[in-house]
Amino acid sequence: MLGEEIKYTEEELVSRLLQKDQQAFSYLYDNYAGALNAVIYRIVEEKELAEDILQEAFIKIWNNFTSYDKSKGRLFTWMVNITKNLSIDTVRSKGYKKQSKILRDKIS
Repeated sequence: MLGEEIKYTEEELVSRLLQKDQQAFSYLYDNYAGALNAVIYRIVEEKELAEDILQEAFIKIWNNFTSYDKSKGRLFTWMVNITKNLSIDTVRSKGYKKQSKILRDKIS
């Protein structure tokens, strides 16, 4: 089985994630992290911050997976919404604004 790639349908993946299957979560990360990171980066435009938000997003996805409702949309859409909201909250936060001002002042 070594080297054999596992593939899940969305339904199988959701079912396994609801059971807190860590292999399914690894699959989720491996298959969706790149796309979610691109969404984050478009909002924050900082590589390190985008990686931090991505990690936070996956923790939130894992911890709140029981709130996913497939009747309201696809899994990826739900994950993008979580990721976007975290990114926007970060940009709106006072800490982010203060850090951005400090960086701009250093450059000027």
